[in-house]
Amino acid sequence: MPLTPAEKQKNYREKLKANNPEKYEEIKKNAAENALRHKKQIDETNENCKNVIRLKQLENSKTSTDSEEASMMRQNTAEYTPRKRVEKFISENISHIETPKKEVIKQKLLEHDVLTEALKLEMKSSNQAEKKNIQKSFEK
Repeated sequence: MPLTPAEKQKNYREKLKANNPEKYEEIKKNAAENALRHKKQIDETNENCKNVIRLKQLENSKTSTDSEEASMMRQNTAEYTPRKRVEKFISENISHIETPKKEVIKQKLLEHDVLTEALKLEMKSSNQAEKKNIQKSFEK
């Protein structure tokens, strides 16, 4: 039976570790640097993602005060989802419209909200050349 890619990779690493430990350590070091380079800081993400990241960090630590804080964070995160924001906007501003039209409006607002957040995040994390390309694509 042929080896899976994971098994092939494991065998390669074991051979490399046994035959050429310097190269193995160099590859390991480069992988760690690459992971750090691509890791996003909490500051670089949008508000909803910040709450999710903080929630995961709090859940990873196992103290009782952290779990209380994690439950509060979970509630706050649920309030900031795009769907919740759209539903809140519709209920506050256009409650007089009939239900079938509300569903269409809700879908369009949700798409707009998600695309806007994605573009904001992309613009925040891109360099000047990428920003210009994004802006050019909207000018067409």
